[in-house]
Amino acid sequence: MKDAQAIRQAIDTAEEELVSIKARLEEMKPLMQRQEKLEAFLLHARALLPVESSPGERHAAGTEVKTEAEARRVDGKAVWNWAEQVLTQARHPMRVIDITNEIIRSGRQLSDKWGTEVVRAAMGRMPDVFERVAPGLYALKSWPQQMKAVRRV
Repeated sequence: MKDAQAIRQAIDTAEEELVSIKARLEEMKPLMQRQEKLEAFLLHARALLPVESSPGERHAAGTEVKTEAEARRVDGKAVWNWAEQVLTQARHPMRVIDITNEIIRSGRQLSDKWGTEVVRAAMGRMPDVFERVAPGLYALKSWPQQMKAVRRV
């Protein structure tokens, strides 16, 4: 009888503590959601900051990287490098959203929410590499004019 009573008392204590913990966790949900949003923001905002590159580093167009304009690195490369690689392979002007989708499709980590803006900003910091050829369309500045022509689909 004493064992059953001790077990019931332990159950009651555990249930009370569980209710208390659930209430505290419920209070923390908005904080956890805010934490996730801040972490995502910081990840992508840092990609917009310039970082130094190795002396003599070159991009696909063959010109030397300007260290003050280089964006943060993602998987060892600057975000603009990935955009440049996508355009080089595509060989035609593309929208930023399509460039971003190709970067993500290749396995790079950019969030769906901020990824396009990260790529747009990184490309904007490299005017010697990228050229806006029409509203929302970008090409490589090194391309001949006929490759920069906007094709109607």
